[in-house]
Amino acid sequence: MVALSVFATAQAAYGYAAKMPSATLADPRGVKHSLKAPMVILITAPTYHAEHPQESWDNALEKAMPKGGNFVMLEDMSVSHFKGIAKKDMKKDWKGPPPLLLIDETGNTRKAFGVGGDETVVLVYDKGGKLVHSNAGGACAAAAQAAWAKYK
Repeated sequence: MVALSVFATAQAAYGYAAKMPSATLADPRGVKHSLKAPMVILITAPTYHAEHPQESWDNALEKAMPKGGNFVMLEDMSVSHFKGIAKKDMKKDWKGPPPLLLIDETGNTRKAFGVGGDETVVLVYDKGGKLVHSNAGGACAAAAQAAWAKYK
């Protein structure tokens, strides 16, 4: 019960979307994808401030991901000061899922999730598209396992 009340407090404090917003975004190669529940989504931006948290979460979530897991990384390009370089690097380096890397050109999808422009956050939505877990803290194996444990 304590975990649920802590989660409810965190959700209310941060204002993350209780219901998964619908969106269609392109991957680095330009292929369009619609968001589908259930999913574990890492929302971040290609900024100097977000680089370390993004890489840490990406590694931890990939290692803990169960077979058939839906792991999406959403990159908000609207807050980046080096969009061209970031997009070029993503296109060159991204090998394909996992994670599914999606580019949010305007920042509107990040805003629909209720995530601030300078945050790196992990949100977990269940089969019904309901938010069941959020983590705006640091990445580690235990935090990644906790996120995947909520994935249904």
